[in-house]
Amino acid sequence: MDPANDDANPSKPKRLSTLLLLANPLPPSFRSLLRALHLAPVHGLGLDRLDVERVEALWEMLEDDSTAHGFVLARRDGRRCYLQYIAAYDEDDVTEDVLALPMGDELYPRFNSNDGIVWDDEVEDLNRLLSA
Repeated sequence: MDPANDDANPSKPKRLSTLLLLANPLPPSFRSLLRALHLAPVHGLGLDRLDVERVEALWEMLEDDSTAHGFVLARRDGRRCYLQYIAAYDEDDVTEDVLALPMGDELYPRFNSNDGIVWDDEVEDLNRLLSA
């Protein structure tokens, strides 16, 4: 067994997404939700953090160079909406996109293509973080 080399420097993460994950212990879904809620008013989407009563469901796709989340949100005024956040990472930059759509009584929003989207209704932890 080789002795540990305390003088060795740890290797740097290869991707910005890895660095962001290591630097922030919050779940990626919660970070994406907060970022989407921060960007929504900037994009004129008529939604901000104070409008959200709870998260009803979410989907996520996590890749080495991108993150994508979609959330079904119950609003404090009784309405519901779908909020989507996508971030693509490269060496020096992050490209972000946010989308908000009104919803009626449907369980999940209907898309032209649902390729790869798997909805998760177990969002208690996310709602606890949101209400903290």
